Amino acid sequence: MSTRENILQRLKAASGTGTVAGLPEPFMFNRHMPCVDLFETMAARNGILVHEAQDPDQIPAMAMEQHPELFRLQKICVSPCLSALPWHAADGQIVFGANDGTALAGISRADAAVAQTGALVFFNRVNNPAANHFLPEQHLIVVKASEIKDTMSDVLTSSCKTNAVNLIAGPSSTADIPGRMLVGVHGPARVICYIIKN
Repeated sequence: MSTRENILQRLKAASGTGTVAGLPEPFMFNRHMPCVDLFETMAARNGILVHEAQDPDQIPAMAMEQHPELFRLQKICVSPCLSALPWHAADGQIVFGANDGTALAGISRADAAVAQTGALVFFNRVNNPAANHFLPEQHLIVVKASEIKDTMSDVLTSSCKTNAVNLIAGPSSTADIPGRMLVGVHGPARVICYIIKN
């Protein structure tokens, strides 16, 4: 009997019903699936909206077309590492730097992604402040296809080391109180990811 089956059996016994509602079936992924395809599948299962772009310069226009509600917000904090992208169509809304808590949208750059979990990885960098990942209600993330690795071990062995790592695997959610799933309590209620193919 597997560890998962042992846990489910104990949960069923504790609930007294013989069934455990709300637990998803495990996703059996194809280990030969390309990392980008697997990441897109897992990220979508986690509740992340995933798009592909051929070139980073396409992202501002694509985001404005595909998510116009994001650009109707008065203030959008963009991480300085993305300042070279053509954001001019959103002049007056875009602020480069860290979110001070007043921006409802944040746009940041993931340093890597983990295909098997659909998680995006952020290293501690001044030009990519964590306040843009966790404070806004809406979070748009940019990651390169070449930075999507199979496992977290692959990310840590192939990337630069840092004193802090943040992982985002979907919209912020909790089921602590009062026992039902609530989204957006501790951070972004919506996460959008653009994968740069080239």
